[in-house]
Amino acid sequence: MISYYALYGDVICFDTTYRKLDDGRPFGLIVGVNNHKKTTVFGATLVYDEIAKSFGWLFRTFLTAMSGKHPRTILTDEDAAMAKAISVVLPRSQHRLCVWHMNQNACKHLAGVVEEYKKFNADFQHCIYDIEEEDDFINEWNRMLDRYGLRDNTWLQRLFEKREQWALVYGRNTFSAHMSTTQRSESMNNELKRYISIKYDMLTFFEHFERLVADKRFVEVKCDFKASQTTPKLKAVDSYVLRQAATMYTPKIFKMFEEQVLRTLNYDTFLCDDSDKEQKVYTIKFHGTQREHVVRFDPNKEKVNCSCKKFEFAGILCSHCLKILDINNIKHIPKQYVLNRWTIDAKVLEITSNHNLQEDLKARMSNFYKDLCRMFIHIAARAAESDEAFDMAAKCVEQLARDVEKCLKNRTDPDPNPDVGNSSISEGPNIDSSRVSKHNEGLCRPRGMKVKEKTVRGSARPVGALEKAKTNKKKKTDDSLQLQPEMPFTIQMPMYNPILLGHLGENIGPGSARPVGDLEKAKKRRKRRPPIIYNYNLECL
Repeated sequence: MISYYALYGDVICFDTTYRKLDDGRPFGLIVGVNNHKKTTVFGATLVYDEIAKSFGWLFRTFLTAMSGKHPRTILTDEDAAMAKAISVVLPRSQHRLCVWHMNQNACKHLAGVVEEYKKFNADFQHCIYDIEEEDDFINEWNRMLDRYGLRDNTWLQRLFEKREQWALVYGRNTFSAHMSTTQRSESMNNELKRYISIKYDMLTFFEHFERLVADKRFVEVKCDFKASQTTPKLKAVDSYVLRQAATMYTPKIFKMFEEQVLRTLNYDTFLCDDSDKEQKVYTIKFHGTQREHVVRFDPNKEKVNCSCKKFEFAGILCSHCLKILDINNIKHIPKQYVLNRWTIDAKVLEITSNHNLQEDLKARMSNFYKDLCRMFIHIAARAAESDEAFDMAAKCVEQLARDVEKCLKNRTDPDPNPDVGNSSISEGPNIDSSRVSKHNEGLCRPRGMKVKEKTVRGSARPVGALEKAKTNKKKKTDDSLQLQPEMPFTIQMPMYNPILLGHLGENIGPGSARPVGDLEKAKKRRKRRPPIIYNYNLECL
C-alpha cells in the first residue's frame, strides 16, 4: 500500500460508514484512484469511536506509515470531529466535503421546498457545479435564497459558512482526480460484504480484507497488461493529438481525453485581445449556447489556461484549451500538461525516493532494491527488441557495474548487510552481445497472463461435503469406464471351471453391506455350484 500511495496518494477518500462488529465499531477505509480510474486501497482502520482524538491518532499514524506525505486533497462526509482532526493533523491538505452527502442532507432539511418547487434542485446544483467566479457564486446563491424564501434557514446558513469545502468554484484550483464525492469508499463497503462476515474475529477479519486488497491489485495488473498490449481505436484517425494520447494515456483516461477532443468541433471562438505579444485572450462557447469560457494562451511557452479549470481539477486538458491550441497550429499535447499519474508507464516513471526516511537500514536497502529492479526491468524489456539496443545496454551495464563497485569501496557509511556485498557484480560473466539472435526479439513481451483463481464466494448454491463426495465418486466411475482398453467382442456362456472356485463369492467393490468371514464363504461355496465362463471370440468363428 505504501508504494501505491506514493504513486496515487495525491487524492484520498475517507469514510467510516461500514460497521464491522456486533457492537457497531466503525471500520474506516482510505482509498484513492489509480491511473485506470479504478479504486485503490491505501489503508484501513478499526477505531473504537468517532471523536476528534481518535481521528487525530488515525491520521498521524497513517502519515507515519506513508513517510509523512500529505495528500493534496482529502474527501470526507460532513463530520465535525473528522474535520477538526484534519485541520490539525493535515493542515497542508485541502479538505473537501462529499457533494452527494450534501445533496442528501438538503433533501432531508429542505424536504418541503424540494417537493413544492421542482426547479429548486436544479438551482442548487447550479450553485455547486457550474459557476466559475466567486462573485457570480455569491450572487447566484443570494438569488436562490430570495426566490424560494430561504433567507432564515439555519441549515443553509451553516452550509454557506463552509462553502469553500463543497462549492467547485473554490475547489477547481486544487487537483482532485475529477472526484467530488466519497462514492468510491462507499462502493468498497459493498465489496467488503462479499468477503467479510460479522461473525469473524479481528484476525480473520483482516485476513479476508487482505484478500480483497489482493484481488483489487490483480484487477489493476490485468488493466496494466491490457494497456501495454493493445491500442485504443481512434474515432478520428487523422488526429495527431489523439494518436499521441493513445500511446501515453491508459484506455480509460484516453476515452475521457477523446471526448474533449471531439467537443472542439462544435465551438465558436473569438479573439478578445491580441495586443500583448506574450498572451492572447479568447472567449469560447459551445455553438448554440450563451455560456462563455475565457482562455488565455502564451504562444512562446505553449501555456494555456481556461476559466473552467479542468486541467487543475481533473489533470487533463479541457476541450476549450484544445480548441485554442488547434487554431494556433499546435497539434500535440505540451509536455507540461501530461500528468504522469494518468499514463501507462506511471509505475515505471514514478520512482519513489526514500532518502529522507528515518527508518532502519535493511528496510531502506529493500526499498532501493525494489526501485532499481523496476527501472532495470523496464530498460531490459526495451533493449531486448533489437541487437543495437542490446549492445548499447550491455556496455552501459558493464560500465555501471564498475562504477557501482568503485562507489561501494569508497563509501564511509556502515554496511547494512555485509553478506550481500561479498560477491562483486563486476566479477560476473561478461555478456557477449554478438551471440544475440533476432529470434529473441519476441521474448520481451509476454503473450498471456496466468489466470488467477477466484477467492470470493459467487452466487452459486453452496455444495455440502456429502454431495461433493458423491460427485467425485461418480466422476471416478465414469473415468474408469472410459479408460478401459478396447477388447474384441465376446459372448460369455456359463460352464463349470474349477479354476474359478473360491473367487466368485468375493465382493471387491466399496459398497459391500458387511464383511464376510471365511467360514461363511466356505458354506456358500458348498451350496452353490459356480458357473464356468467360456469365451468365444467372433473373429475366430
